[in-house]
Amino acid sequence: MQVTSSTSSSTVTSTSSSGGTDNASQIAALQKQLRQLTQQLKDVANSEGDAKTKQKRAALLQAQIQVVQAQISALQQQQQQEKTDKAAKVQQSKPATANSQSQQAQKKKDEQNALGQQIDVYV
Repeated sequence: MQVTSSTSSSTVTSTSSSGGTDNASQIAALQKQLRQLTQQLKDVANSEGDAKTKQKRAALLQAQIQVVQAQISALQQQQQQEKTDKAAKVQQSKPATANSQSQQAQKKKDEQNALGQQIDVYV
């Protein structure tokens, strides 16, 4: 008896940091692949063949599932990091403008107060 099994495995890696949409589409593709691998794992349990072959096939599929899960996790972390970086960049640009306006107002106030303090009164 010969047992033949075919495994389709594709690896999606992100080499660009173009962000959001690219990562989202890669994550969606990996999630689809994860569902397929999970289904194949279920099919192995219900398939005909000896226990040793089934066990090897299941182990292979579980390893592939772990790889895909790790890729999804990495892409999600990259996506979150890009969001954090973008938010930090926006946050850094806002206080700079607010700070400069605040500093100008304080400087003007200090100049006005300084004029009154420069007058010596002699009696």
